[in-house]
Amino acid sequence: MVRSNFSTYGLGWFINDANGYKVVMHTGGLAGMVTQVVLVPSLKLGMVVLTNQEQSGAYNAISLTILDSYLGVPASDRVSALRQLRDERVAKAARQSSPARVLPSTGATAPMTAAALDPALVAGTWRDRWFGDVTISQAGDRLHFAARRSPKLNGDLQYFRGNTYIVKWRDRSYDADAYVTFSLGHDGKPSRMTMAAISPLTDFSFDFQDLDFQPIR
Repeated sequence: MVRSNFSTYGLGWFINDANGYKVVMHTGGLAGMVTQVVLVPSLKLGMVVLTNQEQSGAYNAISLTILDSYLGVPASDRVSALRQLRDERVAKAARQSSPARVLPSTGATAPMTAAALDPALVAGTWRDRWFGDVTISQAGDRLHFAARRSPKLNGDLQYFRGNTYIVKWRDRSYDADAYVTFSLGHDGKPSRMTMAAISPLTDFSFDFQDLDFQPIR
C-alpha cells in the first residue's frame, strides 16, 4: 500500500509523496485525447502517457502500475480498481443529475410553460466581463442560447423550475449541459444570469460556476 504524507499544488504542478518519494504530475487534454506527465526526481523517473480517449483511468492505470514497480509496491490490478471507481462516480453523478436528465436531449426544444419567465424578458444580450456576450434569442415561445466568443456553445433553453432553465448544447459531444438561472430585480425583471454544470463529472475547464452575466440594455 502506498503511504502519502502530503498533497499540494505548486507552480502548475500537482505534488505529493508516495512512500517517501516526491511525485510531480500534471495532466492535459483536448476533445478525444487526454495525457499525463509524471516525474519522480529522486529516482530520475519520468513518464509521459498519451491516449486517444477521454478517461483519466486509462493513463492512471499505466502510470500507477509503472510507479508501483519502482516503489516496491505489490502488483495489483489497477485497471479493475480504477474502472470500479469510475463506475461508482458515474452512478453517483447520474443520481445527482437525474432530475435534469428527463428533459429531451435532442435539438428539438420544449415550449415554455406557464411557470416560466416571460421569454421576452429573458431574450437579449447578456455580458460576463471575462467570457463576453451571450445572446438569448426568442422564436415564438422557445429560447436559444449562443455564446459570441465560443460559437460551439450554442443550444436550446428548456424550462426546469423556478427561474432556472437548462441549456442543452446542440453539439452532443459536449457532455456538459448546464443550469441557467435568472435573478430578478425589484422591478420583477431578470437582472442577473448565472450558470452551473448539471453533472459533477463535467470537465472543470468549462468554468460555468465562475460566470456572472448582466443584461445589456
